[in-house]
Amino acid sequence: MPQRGLSLIQLLIGLSLIALFAHLAMPSFRETLDAHRRQVSAEELVAGLRTARTEAILRQRDVVIHALEEDWSRGWRIIVDRSGQGHLDPDNPVLVERRGDGLTPIKGNRWLEQFVRFTALGSINPQNGASMGGTVHICATDRAVSHHQVILAATGRIRLEKREIPEALCASPGLQQGANA
Repeated sequence: MPQRGLSLIQLLIGLSLIALFAHLAMPSFRETLDAHRRQVSAEELVAGLRTARTEAILRQRDVVIHALEEDWSRGWRIIVDRSGQGHLDPDNPVLVERRGDGLTPIKGNRWLEQFVRFTALGSINPQNGASMGGTVHICATDRAVSHHQVILAATGRIRLEKREIPEALCASPGLQQGANA
């Protein structure tokens, strides 16, 4: 009766081919995961900013959304600014907090480095220094490239753009530390 099955050599050749194909597919798979992580981070930040703006309008008082640990990639917190000191006052009530993993670098421009303050009308508070609006960039982990831009107008309008553009903020020293974490 003839035996059915694979010889040891056939099995080793098959496993070698599977390992080779997996090795070739890994960079593509990693880029797909990074792209997905950037997209989710961008959408969550936009949702957080819109929530903060809506809360400011509904509550008829200033609401602040600020980066946790002064780094948007670590997450953000939305607070009602009762004291006028924003996130520096621990007695201000927290409405929402979202923690990030820090794997996706997120950098705000000069006006939006650490926080955004919305007024009761939903516009960006001039005390924020961002009376002109600003941009938050969702960066690549390995290059000085912004893949998504969260753009805030002075009126409080928030929009998300998906363009791959060179961005100097993405090359800052904090990015390299965050990429290696």
